[in-house]
Amino acid sequence: MESPPKRVPVPRDKNKSCDRSASTPPPMPENVGTDTLTDGLIHSEPGSPQRRALKQDILPLEEIKRMVHKILDKVEQDLKKKETKRHKSAASRRQKRQQRAETREQERRAKEEAKERWRAFVDSKRDDAKAILAAVDAEIEATKALRYPPWKETIVRYTTEERRILERMLDEGLVYHEISQEVRESITGALNQLSRELEEDKEAFVGVLRSMHARRIVLISHVFFSLDSCDDFEGS
Repeated sequence: MESPPKRVPVPRDKNKSCDRSASTPPPMPENVGTDTLTDGLIHSEPGSPQRRALKQDILPLEEIKRMVHKILDKVEQDLKKKETKRHKSAASRRQKRQQRAETREQERRAKEEAKERWRAFVDSKRDDAKAILAAVDAEIEATKALRYPPWKETIVRYTTEERRILERMLDEGLVYHEISQEVRESITGALNQLSRELEEDKEAFVGVLRSMHARRIVLISHVFFSLDSCDDFEGS
């Protein structure tokens, strides 16, 4: 059996297989550039400037976590602000609705109170008219005992007209709702006509009786026109 041939050492400078070590890169083609980062990384050795530059551009994990938490905190704060603003807006709307409801209730109560004051005012004027009517009826009864026909006829004519005006005022004039223009003009015309007739009957009327009827016409007019002059019952 033949023994294997002995290996004869060869000097390193004469060994062609050692011309290129494992760490030596293969020759590059002439048309391939080496100035780009990719080319530099591909053909760079560990610890080369290109590799160190890439490491510097990469953020550490803790820094990335910190940035993510910062963004999440900002988003959460924005959501809280929006939620707070939404709650404030809802509370403001509720407050405005409540204020409007309270205003409507106050207006309703004010109208009701005005109506009550108006009714009480009209009732007081109706009581005044009834009191004047009672005085007219009393004069009518007293006139029946008069024996002087001219005076009797004159007094009866005036008291009858006064009574007619007062009754119409109670039926159509002194009412809670607004009276018609026709009724207003009719009662006003009757009072003016009675005043003119009383002024023309100076000779036919005794001074005391004439003054009494003149004051009565003034009272009747005051009761009737007081409804127009009263402006303290808005909403009635």
